[in-house]
Amino acid sequence: MEPLKNLVNKELIEANAAELEKQLSQFNAKKFKTHVLNTEWEQRELMDRIHCVAEAIQLSAEGSFNEVVTGLEKAAPNLPSGFEQIIFPAYIKLFGLEHFERSLMALECLTQYSTGEFAIRPFLKAYPEKTMAQMLEWSKHKNEHVRRFSSEGCRPRLPWGGNLPDFIKDPELIFPILKNLRNDESLYVRKSVANNLNDISKDHPETVLRIAECWLNENKKNSTWIVKHGLRSLLKQAHPKALELFGYGNPKAIEIIGLELSTHKPAMGDTFQFQFELNNPKGKHQELRLEYLIDFKKKNGSSKKVFQLSEFVLGGNSSKSFVKKHSFQELTTRKHYPGIHMLSIRLNGLVINTVEFNLIKGD
Repeated sequence: MEPLKNLVNKELIEANAAELEKQLSQFNAKKFKTHVLNTEWEQRELMDRIHCVAEAIQLSAEGSFNEVVTGLEKAAPNLPSGFEQIIFPAYIKLFGLEHFERSLMALECLTQYSTGEFAIRPFLKAYPEKTMAQMLEWSKHKNEHVRRFSSEGCRPRLPWGGNLPDFIKDPELIFPILKNLRNDESLYVRKSVANNLNDISKDHPETVLRIAECWLNENKKNSTWIVKHGLRSLLKQAHPKALELFGYGNPKAIEIIGLELSTHKPAMGDTFQFQFELNNPKGKHQELRLEYLIDFKKKNGSSKKVFQLSEFVLGGNSSKSFVKKHSFQELTTRKHYPGIHMLSIRLNGLVINTVEFNLIKGD
């Protein structure tokens, strides 16, 4: 898999240099490329590359902030659209904080070709109320990229964007934006609303649960999906109220039969398989959320990880079989250690069976 940093590559730099030379009357393309494509370029990670290019624009363009930004707005439609073109919003982030109105006008334009979600963060910290007032207006914008930006940009815990401590403490300014967007026609926008709710739930679970219950009671077309996605962290934590909202009651009538492992000594780097059957001997159907948990041995202690298997209705006097493979390949986000691990099956937030296995070193 190619590193993400390669999204911002030499070809993109060349394309930007050529287009900026057209749109800015005093732009030194050679100076721009020399600053960016230096001996440190290959070692730079994605966000470092983005900021490096934004700084190079500042060093290579003469004129006022407004003149440079106007050139960026003219150039953006002629360059590849996508995440990699975030270099223009990054310029606003680095050099636009003292030009509030012009910067936000530019981000409204530029986010339609990339995303301004990271660039807006300094403005939210410096001018929270007036920035959020503009973002509330953006939540009604005709362009879906701008509408998504209005939600994604104010997420309290945006990955790669840094936290917004004031919004973590008090998310009230966010809710009117989410209310405007909760039934948006664009899935792209609705995903951002759900991600924002999920962020907020980590610090204000009861507030988010009240909002979720209200939205579910409205019975709108997309309510169930957006609420379930927004409560995913609470559902993984087996929060009783979150489970209750989706009808995941006590599964005491459900029996688990034959939790079997393909091996009790899987090797690091390998995959093992487990299987079992769920049986409902009663005549009443039941809504079920099925997960498996692994207690991973760590260098010091252990760490539990929850994996979702399925959500389904198990009819009365019926059963359902499950077969699942799990890989112990090394990941950038997870390092494996040999030793005793625990596999548990969880149903509607309750662990119904657990088995032990010994992860061994591979060849």
